[in-house]
Amino acid sequence: MLKAYAFDIDCNLVITDDTILIDVFENGIWIPKEILQKEDAELSAAGAFKEKKTHRYRNDNIEEAMQNFRGE
Repeated sequence: MLKAYAFDIDCNLVITDDTILIDVFENGIWIPKEILQKEDAELSAAGAFKEKKTHRYRNDNIEEAMQNFRGE
């Protein structure tokens, strides 16, 4: 029998000082910004990424947005 395990480590378990790259829609253009993990959770809870669409992960690419979480 083959078993697989997956773990989702998020801000409920780990808080870091690493930043998340996002774009904010202001005055008709997307402006690049860096935010802390806590700010990302607050914006997500407020619907900024989905319902309001005032924010997006950098270039609509979650991999690019989380690049500061990779490395040593």
